[in-house]
Amino acid sequence: MKYTPLQLRQVVEINQETLRHWRKVLPPLKERKGYAPCFTAGDALALKIIKEIVENLHIRIQALQPVSEELFNICRRTLWQRLERQYLVIQFSEKRIEICEGSAIKDLVMTGAILVFALKPYIEDLRNRLTEGDRQEQIEMSFPLIGLKKRSLG
Repeated sequence: MKYTPLQLRQVVEINQETLRHWRKVLPPLKERKGYAPCFTAGDALALKIIKEIVENLHIRIQALQPVSEELFNICRRTLWQRLERQYLVIQFSEKRIEICEGSAIKDLVMTGAILVFALKPYIEDLRNRLTEGDRQEQIEMSFPLIGLKKRSLG
């Protein structure tokens, strides 16, 4: 399913100016043009992580440029069921991003500063936001279902 920039902003909880600026700075977003539905749920996940880094860790968006392609690739191409059990490890000095199981983090060769994200909370939040409108209870039908025979047109 594809989302418009407005839908993406609502799900990720960022304003128009923020998305506009990030689209200028991050190469994976530069290719997404216009107002038509062009963003994926993977894009939303990548932006949710970027939002966390920028807003809560106070790291400038420009620092994410070297790793943004790989971040978006991981979020777009990996099933969320798999990512929920994974951790995202960002190594700024190596300009590298990896996903791994929690126990495998200690086996990574790491130099310099790293960020480690448990992906499950971000995925759960996005899944809830993306399916918000689908939670209406199904109305019980007051009449029984019946089968219809197919009529020939000849």
